[in-house]
Amino acid sequence: MDEIMKKEVLDNAVQMRIDVHHKHIGRNGEPRYRLYINDELFSERCYRFESDMYLTEQLFVTKKEGTYRIRIESISDFTYKLRNLRCKYGTAQIINDEVFKL
Repeated sequence: MDEIMKKEVLDNAVQMRIDVHHKHIGRNGEPRYRLYINDELFSERCYRFESDMYLTEQLFVTKKEGTYRIRIESISDFTYKLRNLRCKYGTAQIINDEVFKL
């Protein structure tokens, strides 16, 4: 599978990964969030997980020179923190847990 990813998917893209941690601040409901790169919506999730767990999001970004900011928007009674931004395939300069450059 890794060889297919490298040859077919990642010729024109990089794969970024970021960990999404949450904290419940309301009484009820399920964690829901939207994840953006710059102003483009990449995913919307509704996923129940324990307080000591986190989700790793995979983001495929077209190789185009520039600075990219990842932003998370809560659409529930939960708050979120983005951590451990990394580049799995390709090359990217990590600025912090929310910003990278290609």
